[in-house]
Order: sequence, then C-alpha cells, then structure tokens
Amino acid sequence: MSPATMMHYRQALEQIPGAPAQMSARRRALQQFIKNGLPSTREEDWKYTSLDYLERTAWHAPEKAAATLGDEDYPGLVVQFGNGRLTDTTSQAGHAYSLAHQADSAPVAQFLGQSADRFSVGTALTQINSALWQDGLWLHVPARYTMPLLFAVHTAGEADAMLHVRNLIVLEEGAEAVLVEHYRGVPGIPYWNNPVT
Repeated sequence: MSPATMMHYRQALEQIPGAPAQMSARRRALQQFIKNGLPSTREEDWKYTSLDYLERTAWHAPEKAAATLGDEDYPGLVVQFGNGRLTDTTSQAGHAYSLAHQADSAPVAQFLGQSADRFSVGTALTQINSALWQDGLWLHVPARYTMPLLFAVHTAGEADAMLHVRNLIVLEEGAEAVLVEHYRGVPGIPYWNNPVT
C-alpha cells in the first residue's frame, strides 16, 4: 500500500467523531487493514476479482449527505441514508435508528462488531469498514415483536467517496423482521461502497 493511500485512510479516520474506546478500536482496525492491505488476485477467494482500482483511486470520506434519487414507492417503512449518513426516516420506524447517534449506548456497545468480527475474521474489507464507518442502521427489535417490512435505502452521490456503511441488526427472542437493503448511486460517478451488516 502506498504512503499516499495510507494517508487518505488516516485522514478519513480523523474526520470521524467517537468516544475514546470506540476510536481506539477504529485505530486498531485501520492499522490491521494497513498491515494486510486489500485482497489480491494471488488469494484463492479473490483470484478472479482485482481490487487494483481501489488502490489507485484517491478516495475520501464523504463531505455531506447525498440527496435522494427521486421518490420510489416502497411498500413498507423507510430509513434513508445519503453518502453513508441518515437523512430521513419514516416516523413509524420506531425501532430503527442512526447507528452513529446510538454508537455509545450500552446495547450498541454490547453488539457492535461481534458478528462482523466472528464471521469475517481478518478480512481486509471488514477491517476498513470497522475503522471508517460513519453511520448506518441500528435496528433493535424487542422480544416477541413483529417489525413491519423495513427498507434501508442507501444512496451514493459524491464522486470518489468511500462509503463504509455499518448496519447492526439485533432481534430479541421471538422477534421477527424483514429488512430490505437497497443500495444505489448517482449514475456516472465512481464511489466505493463497502457495507457490513
């Protein structure tokens, strides 16, 4: 990884606010990512997929939330994100929140990273997401509650932005939910979308 590329990632991390414990975990994830780098075609799982373009592009953290790309009629509750940040939510989506706004709460602290760390141990894309996520969906469905159909709509609208969306979904015992994640971008602009749910 080139020094310029490492600098872009470090600058992006500096722009993200967070509690000391959270920032410490983010710095560790970024250091691990920088140490390992992106997967290459020499690795079995990536032998047909080159990520060289990601190495060559001067990515940056998005500067502002993206506008929505027109009104789609979703048949359920909607939570909208633009450039990785919450922009709008249906008032009835009572158990769906901005992960960034709840990041220091006890339930989020308890669950954040557990599944991603357990199922994606050592993967570079999860490490960079763990370091640089800015927002995402925090869905916490209480026991024996059936959540109405929920759409998390993520829009990318800034050229050369790296979007590391982190979605955290917790269903208590007997809870039910159907979540549809819809990722879309402004046509013709390059962006890096690296979500972890």
